[in-house]
Amino acid sequence: MKKRLILAAASLACSSAVFAADPLPAVTPAPVDPLLAANNHYSVQFGLSNLSYHEADNENQVGGGRALDSEHGNQVAMQEEWSRQGALLGIPGVYTALGLTLSGGPTSYDGQAIDLKRPNGIGDSLTYHHASMMLDVDAKLGKALRVLPRLQVTPYLKYDFNFWKRSALETYTHHELGLGLLSQYALTPRTVVGVDVAVTKTLGAQVATTDGVTEQVSSRWTQSVGLTGDYALSRHLHLLASYQFRHFSYGKSAYVAGRYDGMQAVWFEPTSRTTTHMVMAGLSYNF
Repeated sequence: MKKRLILAAASLACSSAVFAADPLPAVTPAPVDPLLAANNHYSVQFGLSNLSYHEADNENQVGGGRALDSEHGNQVAMQEEWSRQGALLGIPGVYTALGLTLSGGPTSYDGQAIDLKRPNGIGDSLTYHHASMMLDVDAKLGKALRVLPRLQVTPYLKYDFNFWKRSALETYTHHELGLGLLSQYALTPRTVVGVDVAVTKTLGAQVATTDGVTEQVSSRWTQSVGLTGDYALSRHLHLLASYQFRHFSYGKSAYVAGRYDGMQAVWFEPTSRTTTHMVMAGLSYNF
């Protein structure tokens, strides 16, 4: 009996020695795809936006090929975005994104006062400063295509809603619908750069005033270009930087009778163009 106990103890000791000498192999985590990681995030960025607006002199009211009026200003800006890339309804690589951009601050107006006593309705030159605010909401739906191990392109359908409180008197709103292409390249396992180009068309554009005059302006094409940089500080925290250019315009409206700024007359909204340049930086939580 004693021999059996000694043999059993020896066997257990040998087994323990074998397990100690040959431990289970460690599980190595799968490498993170930098392109996939960059497109699955919630981000917040802050920066500056430069606004430039011009109204064309459609009726040759001021003459000399000058703009009827213009506005310029540097404003603070904030941007939020949620994006996801993955399988959806059994389709791999579906890209979805929802973004909100808010900018606001002082702008400088350079134009002419309204004088209904004059035949052309144009008074003396007028320059002043006021505050404006622009809100932009966009949604994207596309399909990611891996062209090379480090290069991905994503064609997408884009919808956009734009709200611009130009002054205390006027509010501009419009919808946009069109196509875009997001191209991304992984410079390193931590760094992804991208170029985002979109062409859309304004729909349902209008200018509304506090006195009740609403002018429906014509649709025009809109262009936007974005440059992005994404650096992974960790698996879930990324540093972001971006530059965004956007240009949209409106066609001349029909004539509308009503009160504007306390004056009763017949009004129209001229052809106009708006350009914004936005520089942003921030952080994202990546999932």
